[in-house]
Amino acid sequence: MNRTRTRAGGSDVLAPRLEMMPLLDVVFLLLTFFIYSFVVMVRADTLAVELSPVAGGGGSAAGSAVEVLAIDGEGDLIYDGRPIGGAALDTLLRDLAADPASPTLYISQAAEGTADRGPVVFELIQRIERAGLRNVSLVGPPVEEGPAGGG
Repeated sequence: MNRTRTRAGGSDVLAPRLEMMPLLDVVFLLLTFFIYSFVVMVRADTLAVELSPVAGGGGSAAGSAVEVLAIDGEGDLIYDGRPIGGAALDTLLRDLAADPASPTLYISQAAEGTADRGPVVFELIQRIERAGLRNVSLVGPPVEEGPAGGG
């Protein structure tokens, strides 16, 4: 605290003066500390997804044992032209995993639709992992190519 001299009744009197800069420094330091503390306190839950050793794209369906499970635009699962889910889906996945021909399960998604299919895909991956099915590929609609050279 600094003091300044003032004249009061002909004599010098020291009036107290409060410096604001050190106080503002402390306030901003505390503000920074609490903001950082709140950022560190955020807990991020993640879903463990183990990918196959080889991930590729752009290939064609090879081999004779091919099964297709489609996710339509509303997020429903379609197998062999009929909706499937629940226990029937788990039975299908276990049967495919136990098949000695080792079929590849292709999971395709419709390009159009309004439903968020992310949760459906994550649940399906968990069911596939529980069933022990290893030959799985995610496929989508073909990518439309633009003009070559970008112009």
